[in-house]
Amino acid sequence: MLYRFPGATRVTSTGKPGRRGAAASSTWAQGTLRTFADVQNEGMYWQRLFLSLVAGLGAALVAYGMVYTHGNPRPAEGDPLLAFRLIPLELLAGVLVGWLVYRSVGARIGMSPRDDIAERMVLRLAMRRGGRFTLEDLVQASPLTESQAREVLARLQSHGRLSEDGGRYQLHS
Repeated sequence: MLYRFPGATRVTSTGKPGRRGAAASSTWAQGTLRTFADVQNEGMYWQRLFLSLVAGLGAALVAYGMVYTHGNPRPAEGDPLLAFRLIPLELLAGVLVGWLVYRSVGARIGMSPRDDIAERMVLRLAMRRGGRFTLEDLVQASPLTESQAREVLARLQSHGRLSEDGGRYQLHS
């Protein structure tokens, strides 16, 4: 699936250039392109901000209603003067709730990619290929770049789960 942006020649859903040879890859890497992940993070920023604003305003309104009715769900009379005087406190409660929502929604966005996910991806590929595969197989069958694949393979070799034999990797059970 292709995603086109202003100034982009070709961007795939994995953020890698299309496989059209070294010349296409080098020109792709030299340009200033927005990848699919960049666009997803931009959209996530606005969703996160909107959700935080809605939650904060909702919490402020609930706090206003609680103060207005003294916490009684069926009040005989409300106290608008007290509710008006405590608007700063109610807005503070709304800001606090909005901040908590913003932090909790964004907690996964700021996290670095987990290593165990890439390792499981490599191990699944090895199982599908009968326990033997090459670096080229891994790069073609996964969203990992060659440098990321080398890092994961080195980590798995250091743990003793893989061994290398002339460019082919063997899975140890």
